[in-house]
Amino acid sequence: MSTKSHDLAMSFAIFEREHGLTASKLLLPHKVSLNQMSIISHLSRSDALTISDLSKLTVSDKSSTSRTLAGLEKLGWINKVAGKADRRKSFIQLTAKGRKQATIADEICDSLSDRMELAITSQEKRQLISLLGKIVDSLIRSRKE
Repeated sequence: MSTKSHDLAMSFAIFEREHGLTASKLLLPHKVSLNQMSIISHLSRSDALTISDLSKLTVSDKSSTSRTLAGLEKLGWINKVAGKADRRKSFIQLTAKGRKQATIADEICDSLSDRMELAITSQEKRQLISLLGKIVDSLIRSRKE
């Protein structure tokens, strides 16, 4: 790996670590993990999702997603509902308590975004979004080859 590529990869790794640590600190008073809030956030944007859907959206394996969902179910934030067409297929839905947590998740996400945006100008933000889009497109293309 060239130094240039290494610098870019390291920058992404450092950003991911710092983003996760900052998000975890914001979540600490709510006694909820980043994984739990990620799932709650995805469920808030949909009527119901399967475990497979949530695994893909959170980039987690199904067993990790299932463990996180079990915790959320114990908290009363989600319900598992059997599918209408195929009763073997379960759909995950937010409860009223879960919807309340989704509001908190959105507030925390907004706060985190605000903190990041303080460091850059509007023009730099547009450039960053554009550059990240190009990198993501390149990664997707290389995965398909």
